[in-house]
Amino acid sequence: AHQRAERIKTPWSDRVVAQGEPPEVTMRAVAEATVIWQVPSRAAVDAVDDLHCWTAPQIDMRFAYKPDRPLYLVALRVARLRDPRTIQLDDTYTGCRSWVPLRPEDAIDDAGAEPVLEDMAFDRILGRLNAAMGGKEQ
Repeated sequence: AHQRAERIKTPWSDRVVAQGEPPEVTMRAVAEATVIWQVPSRAAVDAVDDLHCWTAPQIDMRFAYKPDRPLYLVALRVARLRDPRTIQLDDTYTGCRSWVPLRPEDAIDDAGAEPVLEDMAFDRILGRLNAAMGGKEQ
């Protein structure tokens, strides 16, 4: 718990619970990656500090880690599912992975999903992110 507290800002740190590989996970939302930026500088991250959960030491660590590999920022358009879906996990889904395609039998029905932010609020955030990242979408 202490290590998480150093990486994630309050109030998010209280929501993160360390656990091993759970037997199942309940999907309550879906997200679409709407824009991806290559982060131009540490100052760019500071300009949007209120929009992410990472602490300054965690960000510094990431900028220092393999500096030849760029850091990317992904804007996600998130919507709450009308009907959450519990998926049983197995070796197909577990391990250290950034993205995991769902098996066909685990498909999520996103009909009726409601965006967590209204369009205008989301567009304002995208504008801030775009300005901070120098308008360099990938």
